Amino acid sequence: MGEDLTKWKPKTNHDYNGFDYHKHGKHLRGYSIIYYRLPDNSLEEHYGGFNILDNQTKIWYMDSNNQKVQKFVPIAQCEFKKTRQGDKTYYHVFIDASVGGNNMSNNREGKNMDETNYGEGKNQDQTIKIGIKKKK
Repeated sequence: MGEDLTKWKPKTNHDYNGFDYHKHGKHLRGYSIIYYRLPDNSLEEHYGGFNILDNQTKIWYMDSNNQKVQKFVPIAQCEFKKTRQGDKTYYHVFIDASVGGNNMSNNREGKNMDETNYGEGKNQDQTIKIGIKKKK
């Protein structure tokens, strides 16, 4: 029986950006997917990254206009899961958009916005770089 990943919780202050590297002869890939649960129970899906900061989750992804979106969401509104498929690991963040809309805050000014590169989709075969935080 494999590892139970359904109750997985990410570590505090650890970026989940996605990764692409070779380890012990295996090619490993990781993706972070942000889902908004919409009122009709459908999911809006974005490939990006997230980080747990105290009682909130910082999420980031590219929108349809290729603009980087960075938001802060109360951790109580987030559900986290980690799944594996072969050599790929998926980190999932589910956010209830109907509740979260009012409580989410955007980083509109772009202050201290991380310069992070990440894959835009699991079907694109491209190198994904792990982000590096800016020194203050």
